[in-house]
Amino acid sequence: YIDRENILKLNEQTEGVVAQYQLGRTKVNGFVIKYPSNHDANAAYNSYLAYLSKRGKVERRKEVSAMVTLQKNKITFIARKKNYLVGVWNAQDAEKGYQLVEETLSLIDD
Repeated sequence: YIDRENILKLNEQTEGVVAQYQLGRTKVNGFVIKYPSNHDANAAYNSYLAYLSKRGKVERRKEVSAMVTLQKNKITFIARKKNYLVGVWNAQDAEKGYQLVEETLSLIDD
């Protein structure tokens, strides 16, 4: 994905990984981004959520977690914990996508 706008607020201090997971018969694309501070992660969460809300229906899951239904019922999840942003995009199975986000968040130490 390439856009002129830096919606995820990436810079030389952010670290991230993108991967595709196979959950049963369902493939899920996910990412984890580590920001230098909680403030930076929160700014990225709000920026990405604003971007997604222009493209689909937003349903907040928790205080800093949301599901967005886009065209063709593709689901995007985004969540923030501490200075991390976790997301899944184009999930065809909402439950599997949410499960991946929740499991990833649980691995981030408090």
